[in-house]
Amino acid sequence: MPSLFWGFRLSLSACPLPDECVVLRITLTASQDDGPVARVEGSIAGAHVLLAQLESPLAAIEAAFVAARAHGVPTVLNPAPSDAQLPASLLALSDVVTPNETEFCSQLRRHVGEDLDASTLAMLDDATLHGWCRRLLPHGTVVITLGAAGCFVSHADGALRADARSVLPRRRHEGAS
Repeated sequence: MPSLFWGFRLSLSACPLPDECVVLRITLTASQDDGPVARVEGSIAGAHVLLAQLESPLAAIEAAFVAARAHGVPTVLNPAPSDAQLPASLLALSDVVTPNETEFCSQLRRHVGEDLDASTLAMLDDATLHGWCRRLLPHGTVVITLGAAGCFVSHADGALRADARSVLPRRRHEGAS
């Protein structure tokens, strides 16, 4: 199976990725319709994962996610920017959602009606944060990036927190002894 990276702007372009990875990324910035998605449904069907962020037209993202769902391709949605109007229908088509603290709080306010403070989100205990994630996306996985505090991953059957200091290797600055 060929590895493809598709970019939608005014036209389609493709460039190969390593053979182990087939990723379809939506960057529909110039078109407000879902026509390009229909033209590449075969590529969507052959992808291992479909990635999108809300800086692309919602109709096109939703059409691509519908096609991905029809072909059993997992979908990953980055709900950026934080003020994006993410429709519930697109959230329902998302297998994984990857917000930062501000985006998570914004979408939680929009879809659940709960107003949390993004600046204190990382301080919530795991059970509470997991509960909010399950209310936002009951069927999927929520990965909240917490900046210097690491990340929080919530699956339907459990959650885990990773501290950024334990995940990222320390880098020595050039010239340091």
